[in-house]
Amino acid sequence: MIAVPHGGRVLECTDNGKSLVDFSANINPWGPPAVLREAWEGLFPLVTTYPPLSADYHRKSLGSLYHIASCSILPCNGASQGIYLLARELPVKQVAVCEPLFTEYAHAFRYYGKEVTHHLHLPGHDPSTLLDTLFQVPHDAIVIGNPGNPVGDTPPQWFWEILLRRCDEKGIWLLVDEAFQEFMREETSLSALVFQWKKLVVVRSLTKYYSLAGLRGGFLVSHPELVSTIERGVEPWSVNSILTRALDILASSDLSFFHNRTAEKLAEEKAFLEEGMKKTGLLENMFPSKVNYYLANLKNEDHEFFSFLEERGILVRSCSDFYGLSSGTWFRFAVRDRRENLLLLEAANEYARKN
Repeated sequence: MIAVPHGGRVLECTDNGKSLVDFSANINPWGPPAVLREAWEGLFPLVTTYPPLSADYHRKSLGSLYHIASCSILPCNGASQGIYLLARELPVKQVAVCEPLFTEYAHAFRYYGKEVTHHLHLPGHDPSTLLDTLFQVPHDAIVIGNPGNPVGDTPPQWFWEILLRRCDEKGIWLLVDEAFQEFMREETSLSALVFQWKKLVVVRSLTKYYSLAGLRGGFLVSHPELVSTIERGVEPWSVNSILTRALDILASSDLSFFHNRTAEKLAEEKAFLEEGMKKTGLLENMFPSKVNYYLANLKNEDHEFFSFLEERGILVRSCSDFYGLSSGTWFRFAVRDRRENLLLLEAANEYARKN
């Protein structure tokens, strides 16, 4: 098995020309929206054109697409650029990360010399306990997922209300990863609260829901004062020309069919995978998920399982590099379309029969 720090490494894993089905990256299998597919030929000439230098150009499209005030948006080259920008520019020294979470948060803050502490919280744990532990020691910032990755769930509403209030009282920055919030129809998004809570920063991604991973789009949402301050640290031409035009198209199009189809198909395939994976008998746990991926762990530590899948052209995401999931039993897998989900279930059942 190829050891990689992230999912979605299909290009690195296909040197032998073997076709792979990628469950390691949580990309919407029913995207991009048809309006972009239809416009693709006309986008190609933009490879010779520099994108706009002003972030205002992209803010307008993003604000329209997400129904967010454009002055609170900072466009980035994927959510990852936003994460490293925050780690570099925020005036913080001690950062608490609610784990498990996308590993680049801890890595970015450590890279820029910040002290990082980890606070493990898994489904089934009492959210009140997490609140208590977060404020037992001083920090300047707290990082948490809504929903988290690799855990596809989010705390209840009362948790967010208390967390925001306590952070405000203590002057703590609250950084919230919402890279998969679209799959929840924005039902728990905190983006609209950035004018009320001046130290709230929401990290968003265009690559997951709209299936634009190769175009590298993301953005930060925060109070305009912070946006104006940290924008000076953004590298020129961070948003490429093709994504610039794609955003224009998405923002000016009726995407209701795409939204509804994604929600309907996702619900169908989640039910199909939940039933099928549990029947394999391989899993100790398969945690509930509100989005397009699941965190699971095997009953027994068995690295052969991942190699077995890869030999059959199936990639899942080993979670051994996530804090608190260091054993070889944890993995994350995306929800794909029915044909691909069948392939995963067939391979898992074949492995279960052999072992």
